[in-house]
Amino acid sequence: MSGISSYIDPDTLEKREYQVNIFENIKEKDSLVVLPTGLGKTIIAVFLICWKLESGKKTLMMAPTRPLCKQHLDFLLDSTSLNENDIELLTGELYSPEERKEIWEGDAKIFLATPQTVNNDLHEIPIGSIDLMVFDEVHRATGDYAYVEIGKACKEKMQFLGLTASPGSSLDKLVEVCANLEIENIEVRKETDDDVEPYVSEKIMEWTELEKNEELVVMEEWSNSLLEEFIEELSDYTKQARNLKAEEIGKSVLIDIQEDLQERIKKENKGYLFHALSLTSASIKISHLKELILTQGIDAAHRYYLNLLDDESRATKYIKKREEFDRLGEKLMDLKAMPVEINPKLNETKKILREELEDGNAMVFAQYRDTVEYLVKELERMEDIFPSRLVGQSDREADHGMSQDEQGKVLESFRDGETNVLVSTSIGEEGLDIPSTELVIFYEPVPSAIRSIQRKGRTGRNSNLGKVHVLLTEDSKDEAFYWKSRHEEKKMYDHVYELKKELENSENPKSMMRSLKTRLKVSQSDLEDF
Repeated sequence: MSGISSYIDPDTLEKREYQVNIFENIKEKDSLVVLPTGLGKTIIAVFLICWKLESGKKTLMMAPTRPLCKQHLDFLLDSTSLNENDIELLTGELYSPEERKEIWEGDAKIFLATPQTVNNDLHEIPIGSIDLMVFDEVHRATGDYAYVEIGKACKEKMQFLGLTASPGSSLDKLVEVCANLEIENIEVRKETDDDVEPYVSEKIMEWTELEKNEELVVMEEWSNSLLEEFIEELSDYTKQARNLKAEEIGKSVLIDIQEDLQERIKKENKGYLFHALSLTSASIKISHLKELILTQGIDAAHRYYLNLLDDESRATKYIKKREEFDRLGEKLMDLKAMPVEINPKLNETKKILREELEDGNAMVFAQYRDTVEYLVKELERMEDIFPSRLVGQSDREADHGMSQDEQGKVLESFRDGETNVLVSTSIGEEGLDIPSTELVIFYEPVPSAIRSIQRKGRTGRNSNLGKVHVLLTEDSKDEAFYWKSRHEEKKMYDHVYELKKELENSENPKSMMRSLKTRLKVSQSDLEDF
């Protein structure tokens, strides 16, 4: 492409104004690029990689999963004049450590690898011959994730480029990512920006609030009654449980109490604290059962009820002594046996697919694997709907996860049109090469801005119109999660723009980032002042 690199095939990559603008601003700087899913973060990376190649400089590009690394390999081969001898894909599955050592020292121009592989091979990589390191899904560069160790070992020895659709709504996490990689420049765009808007397909967002039917209301009341008993007893042992109302309390509050009790046990080791911990665990289980009833449907709730029946923990034994628990079980069993589906969300999902899915395809995101299996089973009964299941890997015997090979086959079937509805857990949000869809359904909202942005980005990439439907059960956790994700998304952009401005106004951006990281460690209040 003229002005960027002779390696780029101008017939494959459209010259979009915002991508060229961002490329020009990141040529010589350690940069973070924040761009919504579907707007071509990888293209910007390819621009920079190929520009570096013009001077004979090598690149190491990392992505969190092997399928995503393979996706980047295919894209580089399709969009440039590079061939398979120019690019090496290194994973533990493909090569032994000895074989990788030889490849690192070879003639390849570009290396693609997972961060885990790179971290394992740090002592073998000829750092001096690599001029650019690309961190895909860079929001992971926090805590003990491999990106952090790699950044520490390689900073100041090469240029860094971080790519993400959403670095998260927390200012401290954003600062941590940027400080770990000593980012000195941030490039951020939204779909409404002047240089982006001409290239963005229209996207329609619809939120559907579903009324609880009479059966759900009754089971909610029984769940609250059961939960109230445990909270009242728990309040004798911890002030945190006092004044809590069963109809308002969520699992997160109970988990905070659980963690506090666990810390107290480490210090005091008193018997009554263990009893309080069992009461808290019982409350969490009841709260989760109520959540499933209201937001996931009868099938998922019934499965969890059966799991509780088989659970012999002290907490669950407390639950099983209560009359309301037996009543809930009987009601769930009766409703599951009914020939007519009473699940409002399932009925709405079917209605949306029936009315809006024409010749294209759709994704349905659900929180739990049991819900995914249930939805696939129910959608298979619909005419012209051919669903497939997409879930992550699992080491648990009772959890029917999917290997990366199995995931690949499902995605190939979806890409080829053999299936037209992909029902997925969070595995479908990032790290997999999933074709753009015309329709995305959130079976429930998610409280995370990162996850919400990634889900929405699965639609409207290649078509003139993308539709997103978010299903909410009235007066439930769904509504809290919906508002939380919207608030987090606004906060995320506020923090990104503020930090970008601070970097631009700083005489020494890298020094400023190191200072911010130090302040982050010392005091959270300092960050609030920033």
